[in-house]
Amino acid sequence: MVLGKGEVGDKARELMRKREFWERKGFLAPGSVVLAEDVLDEILIEAGFDGAGVTEEEVLNFEMGEKARQMLVEISSQFEPGKPLAIRSSAVGDARGTGMYKTEVVANELERVVTGVKKVLASYFKRGAKEWREAVGTGEGMGVLIQELVGNEIDNGLTTSALSGFGYSSTLAGEGYMNIALGL
Repeated sequence: MVLGKGEVGDKARELMRKREFWERKGFLAPGSVVLAEDVLDEILIEAGFDGAGVTEEEVLNFEMGEKARQMLVEISSQFEPGKPLAIRSSAVGDARGTGMYKTEVVANELERVVTGVKKVLASYFKRGAKEWREAVGTGEGMGVLIQELVGNEIDNGLTTSALSGFGYSSTLAGEGYMNIALGL
């Protein structure tokens, strides 16, 4: 599900496009919600940012507004309480800059989700990310992808299944591979 309009980023767009294919092949496609660019803009505007010269530090330290917090409560309610969530960046051109932006893994509890969204959003404004976008010419725009993880919380720690891995699909070439391994 996508909330808002505008850019959602390469990762979210590709995951949405390929979801049905992977499900037909028998792979679990975890539940997810994408916050589109205009929703992220609203969060920043509600916090008093005007868009000019926003820094990573400012985004990390702002107080999330009531409207944004309520939206995250509604999103959080779509997933099982306490279960792990991955809060991931999904920016324009991020297929060419793997690791440029943050991913946070948090328990599905409001304060952890709020902090996770702020950290992922802040990573868009870090100096290195801005310089990379300019150097590579990706353009601007980012969404935030909130995904359910397969796993449990044990002794206040998040765990995943014994069988884990990742799927890689190139947004540039339309190809990919699966890497599945025992453990993490």
